[in-house]
Amino acid sequence: LFAGKLTKAKGGEELIKALSLVKSKLQNTALVIVGQKDTYTERLIKEAQNARIKVVNTGWLSEKELPTIYAASDLVVFPSICFDTFGMVNLEAMISHKPVIATCFGGAKEVVVDNKTGYIINPFDIQTFADKMFDLLSNRNLARDFGDAGYERVVESFSIEKQVTEYLNLYI
Repeated sequence: LFAGKLTKAKGGEELIKALSLVKSKLQNTALVIVGQKDTYTERLIKEAQNARIKVVNTGWLSEKELPTIYAASDLVVFPSICFDTFGMVNLEAMISHKPVIATCFGGAKEVVVDNKTGYIINPFDIQTFADKMFDLLSNRNLARDFGDAGYERVVESFSIEKQVTEYLNLYI
């Protein structure tokens, strides 16, 4: 699953390159893109299709629809090549018990714990990116363990109660 406000800076092209390597080992691999339907997304879809990757673009989904699409995914990728400040997609995936492969650029590493809730990768390192996707797609127990650890991390570290308490402590 690849979700969010999709632009070139979000690492979609790197994802397609890495996923094409995964597809050579795991034939039954598909990409679900959750985001706007525009010329950039259409170009990504064409690139995926040229690499013989099955791809579906759901378009934007409502808040009520997002849990279903996360539940249906095996893993979530956040390969941004820009310095995203946080990446809510990571939290959404983790609260859904899904492992995450996230970028080393920006704030994703504040959310995703490498080798515990997912993997932190450099999206330009296509081989490592592919290896980590293959690792999670081919090892259901590891994917489940990462997903469960991610859920616990969100509950313990990113709940609204914890955020409010920390915010109030700044002023007390």
